[in-house]
Amino acid sequence: MKPDTQPAVSDSVNESPSETALARDKDIYENNSTHHEQTARQLLFDDPISSKQPKNTAAHTALAKYSAAKARPPKDKPPWICSENPLFDGLTIVRNHPFKFNDNLVFAMTASPHLKSEMLDALIERGYLPNDYFENKQMIVGETYEIHNTFSHMYCMIVKQHIKDQCRKKDILRCLNNLKRLVNASHVANIGLARDLTFLNIREWQYISEHFNTIFKGSHIKATLYLNNLPVPPVENRFQLIKEYHESSSAGHRGSNTTYNRLACDYYWRNMRQDVEAFVKRCECCQKEKLIRVKTKLPMIITDTTSRPFEKLSLDFYGPLKHSSRKNHYVLTMQDWLSKFIILTPCKKANAHEVAKALIERVICYFGPPSSILTDNGTHFQNNLLRDLANIFKITKLRSCVYRPQTQGAIERMHHTLTEYLKKYTNETMQWDDCLSLAQHAYNTTQHESTGFSPIEVLLGFKARTPTSFAPPKDYYAYDDYIKDTITELSHVQTLAAMNLQQAKHRRDDILAKRASSR
Repeated sequence: MKPDTQPAVSDSVNESPSETALARDKDIYENNSTHHEQTARQLLFDDPISSKQPKNTAAHTALAKYSAAKARPPKDKPPWICSENPLFDGLTIVRNHPFKFNDNLVFAMTASPHLKSEMLDALIERGYLPNDYFENKQMIVGETYEIHNTFSHMYCMIVKQHIKDQCRKKDILRCLNNLKRLVNASHVANIGLARDLTFLNIREWQYISEHFNTIFKGSHIKATLYLNNLPVPPVENRFQLIKEYHESSSAGHRGSNTTYNRLACDYYWRNMRQDVEAFVKRCECCQKEKLIRVKTKLPMIITDTTSRPFEKLSLDFYGPLKHSSRKNHYVLTMQDWLSKFIILTPCKKANAHEVAKALIERVICYFGPPSSILTDNGTHFQNNLLRDLANIFKITKLRSCVYRPQTQGAIERMHHTLTEYLKKYTNETMQWDDCLSLAQHAYNTTQHESTGFSPIEVLLGFKARTPTSFAPPKDYYAYDDYIKDTITELSHVQTLAAMNLQQAKHRRDDILAKRASSR
């Protein structure tokens, strides 16, 4: 009689055939609601896509084709650029709810469809599925079924027979292979896997994410795994949440898109965008203080995209402003080219001493010396002091064209945002230099249109918490694992930010070229 020991290789995804493990998995299945706010870190940071980077040039080639020979990527490819980026060839993992986007939905269920889940209820509520769709249908474990509707394609993976059964690896692999066959036959470009902890637990979803890239490698499909762990606030609290994410000093009365992006990182509910747009349109402060921008019609020059944060900086002075009680009269603004992270420093005078002091104390002492800085031709930037400073730290000084502020378009656009912020929050009790730290925080924690991430996320690898955010789950694990996970996440975010920024430059160039040709 063989001893009751765990085999070296198990067909179960959970690798634990003992009765204790079965009881534990049963408890996980039957109490899945408690897992929606638990650690998504297991999937977010243990992402095999980012940690395993095949050495090919797929993403580089795709980016070069998109550039159309207008502007080539940097020759020195940074080490964190993964050649098989999730933007083109992999499974991107996000926290969002799947109904926020228009992906072709993929969901999992059992062959016995009598048990309902939150995902199935949501599909029925939104009209994607009839209420009795799965009645009297014979489902086979390991098969994937395509569901046609007027909205999009949907795919249902039958991963097990009953809810309490353990999911077998071979059944998941069969489901994924059948999914690939159906998707290729339908010529679908994007799919979204909706994680539902009713039928599969966290370990089984992790197994799917690990093997998805292997099966779909080289495919044209863009795939996203939606962790579906954003809370849905009660209806009576939604107005106050929108108000907090729009009017607070950490939000800055930004537009409807920016407010929606901030809110959608922490919460989800149906018709959220319409609610945010209606609120912003009725905001009295925005109606009074918003500036009117003059649209540019001339074609723009596409600048290069840096390989890491704080490699290149733009510097400029904002002002003169009204003298504060601290006798400050100007703001020295510094912006990183890749992350768009800004540093605002109040100054009494616009001179070389203030620039050198801020550059050393607020940039070099924190991030190291940049490789180059771009400034205008003012005497506060073009002088012997800054020239000597650049020689000491091996910094290349670049100058913008005379009477051509468009050379520093990004930082000039940031000045526009800073003007709107100061107009809305300065008053008799709060002077403009009291608001600078809050203005800097609001800008750095807001998703940037070009990169698709907030500046602080590109720089540090995580989103900054807001007062209304839920506390993140506590993760207790080894220090070495934390370092490894952080480096992986930073590489992933910075790669996407660099590629999104390059694509945004070309989109703007095409738009401005059309405007110029229509004149």
